Order: sequence, then structure tokens, then C-alpha cells
Amino acid sequence: TAVTCRGLQLREIPNDIPKFTTELYLQDNLIKRIPRNGNLQRLKNLRILDLQNNQLE
Repeated sequence: TAVTCRGLQLREIPNDIPKFTTELYLQDNLIKRIPRNGNLQRLKNLRILDLQNNQLE
């Protein structure tokens, strides 16, 4: 399953991403950091994570 959240001015990765997601597109947002114990850990099938054009520190 692919989830696209491109250009939505998100400041953090959403909590409601389906757990069977294999592709997550978050480019062109305002995300600054990815918490170590955050939402992505439960996405065991994630193969593609696109964070281009965010504000990662």
C-alpha cells in the first residue's frame, strides 16, 4: 500500500498511517525531525520513505 502526504504542510509524521504501508511519500512538507520511538517503528513493511524537501535537522 502506498500513502502519499505530499505538500500538506505537515510538521510531523501522521499517527494514522496504515500499518501495512509499504511506500510513504512525505515530500514537500515542514517535517523537522523523526522521533526514534515514533510512528515509523510500527510500519514493519515500509520499503520506501520519501522525505525530500522537508526541514530535517
